[in-house]
Amino acid sequence: MAGKVRASVRTARTSANFLRRLFEALGYEVEKLDRTRFAGLTHRGMSRGETRALTNSEIHALKRLAGINEE
Repeated sequence: MAGKVRASVRTARTSANFLRRLFEALGYEVEKLDRTRFAGLTHRGMSRGETRALTNSEIHALKRLAGINEE
């Protein structure tokens, strides 16, 4: 295929390898995949490879998603 195409995919549960194989089966060469959101967390405002501490509200939300009771 000529030129580059940028695609955005929204999915509930899927692996990066599945997405790569899917797009390659459609004739696209996948250069990179970037997960922009996971379990309600985003990397907005952060550079690639940058890390940060989770806020208390993010920790509580993740525990609720995982079914961990806080007492």
